[in-house]
Amino acid sequence: MRKLGLTFGLLLALGKPSAATWSMIQDPVNAACANATTCTVTMSPAVTVGDVLVAVAVNSATSDFLVAGTSGSGTWVIPSGCHAFQAASIGISCAYILSATTSTNSIVVTLNAAPGATWTAEVRQYHTTVGSAALDGTPAGSTSASCSACATPNLTLSLAADFLAAGASVGNTVNTVSSPYGNLVVDSNFGSGVADHLNTNSGTGGTFNQTAGAASMITIGFSEGSAGAASAGMNKRQKYELIDPRRR
Repeated sequence: MRKLGLTFGLLLALGKPSAATWSMIQDPVNAACANATTCTVTMSPAVTVGDVLVAVAVNSATSDFLVAGTSGSGTWVIPSGCHAFQAASIGISCAYILSATTSTNSIVVTLNAAPGATWTAEVRQYHTTVGSAALDGTPAGSTSASCSACATPNLTLSLAADFLAAGASVGNTVNTVSSPYGNLVVDSNFGSGVADHLNTNSGTGGTFNQTAGAASMITIGFSEGSAGAASAGMNKRQKYELIDPRRR
């Protein structure tokens, strides 16, 4: 009977989401990037090796300009889906690094061309206390000709213990972001907003609120590579086998 109780308890534990282990460390913004292809964002304190970094670029130009490269702290990835451009001259795109390999105080974000005006770059640093990080879901972008509650794309997640970062470059100014998203930063150049939802199993995007206007929006998700995250995707038989290998 005692063994049965222990087994039942373990199954309950395996069925629960992983502990809340993600935290946002810093989110510096350079809202005065010159009319050039590169812009430096200062990280203070210096980036911690092993943390996740997410870079977001926002521009308002008559053509589409997007992140073409990022340097500092390791090898960056530029996902094609993390990009949106609306005809009302609003653009947003992102890049990420799963595990910073060097500690630095400077991240350089590079666009595919000079946008013809100033632009904004933001870098967010995230830390998890359990396991390594992995991209979860497919980064996505969307646009709206007019919205007041501007919803970023939803993602289909496969793991637990995620965090989602979302951004909206809007025709007016982001006033708030709807719960459960938080850590909202609104840049002083375009009024765009970036926020996140930490320690979640939901792939629902963020909702950025503005006076009705055009918007370009993105969502990207990450998971911790922990045993707890893996067990969340197991079926009942696999969970039994994890507890008692003789059932294999």
